[in-house]
Parts: sequence; C-alpha cells; structure tokens
Amino acid sequence: MKYMLSFAVAALVSTSAHAEAFNGAYGLVQGGLESNKINSSELFVGSTLGVPTVSASKASNAVIGVAIGYDGKIGSKLVIGGEFGGMFSTGSNNQTILFPAPNSKPVNINYKSQALYDVTLRAGVLVGENTLVYARGGYANSKLKATITSLNTVNVVKGNNNGYVLGGGIEHNFGGKFAARAEYRYINLKGPISRNQFLAGLVYRF
Repeated sequence: MKYMLSFAVAALVSTSAHAEAFNGAYGLVQGGLESNKINSSELFVGSTLGVPTVSASKASNAVIGVAIGYDGKIGSKLVIGGEFGGMFSTGSNNQTILFPAPNSKPVNINYKSQALYDVTLRAGVLVGENTLVYARGGYANSKLKATITSLNTVNVVKGNNNGYVLGGGIEHNFGGKFAARAEYRYINLKGPISRNQFLAGLVYRF
C-alpha cells in the first residue's frame, strides 16, 4: 500500500510541476498604466451649434483587470490562442468645449470609463522553451459615462462604444503553472476615446 501511495503522490507532484507551457486553459490577473485621448469634436460634425474648439484632453491613470484564455501549440514553435478579459480604470478624462457665437457657452465634459471588455486572438513564436513573443488583435467594448456641465446645468449620459484592440507582448513561463507577461495595447473605440495601455500580468495555467 505504501508503495502505491508513494507512486500516486509522485505522479501528482510530477504532473503539477511539469505542466506544459503555453498549452491549455489559463487565468490572468493584470494591471498597469493607461494614456487616453479624447476627440469630442467628432461628436459635433454637422451640428447646428457650429464647429467647436476643444481644450487639451489627454489623461493618464491606472488600470486593473482579469482574463481567461486558451492556448494551443502548433508544432514546436507556434502558439495560437484566444482570450476574454475585463478591465477597470481608476481615473477619468476632462475637457472643455467652446462653440462659436451665438452659441458661445462653454461646455465641460468629464468622461469616465466604467468597464472595458475585449475578445481577442493572439499568435506567437516561442523563443527557447519558456518565452513567447506574440501579437494580439480583436474586438473591444467600453461602457462610458459622460458628465456634461454647461453653466448651472448638469446632464449624465451613459452608453457603449465598440471598437478594436491591437497589441503585442512577451510572456515567460517559470517552468510550472505560472508565467509572467508584459504587453502593450492600442484600443480604438470608434468614438471620442482612444487608449494606449502598458500592462504587466501573472498567468496561472490550469
């Protein structure tokens, strides 16, 4: 009995310690810095209010998120996978819009991203056995809240913006179930906001 028990424990430990890198399902926790830019003038093209002037509208803030995904190896070097993730931003972006006379009242708009979701594919090449260099692309959706203030009037508008994600990065496996990742992403929401993200993450492979 003790030999059977020893064999079972040894097999379990061996399987856990030698999980195959970049193959199978995984979970991810990630965070980093984001620089976002607003171009609200796009929202008023063709408006009867006229063409507005817009103040500087870049902002930087922290982001944090989680994701689940699945990788598959093709041959000994190529890895292709898919990922679904959600991310939250800690900050907002503020700008002032001024329309020409006779509608020359200043309008302040504060944009807050409540959540960002993405579904992406990635493809990469192994450099050695434990390091993957990859590119990423896919669909993004952001839930936005805009607080619009003009003189003493305040309106809050909520909505969704659809767009795309492009990026790439490097992931290193530590020889077991854990890996570390560094990644850059550009997110275009086909509306007033574009985002540049610099992320670091910890991967756990199931």
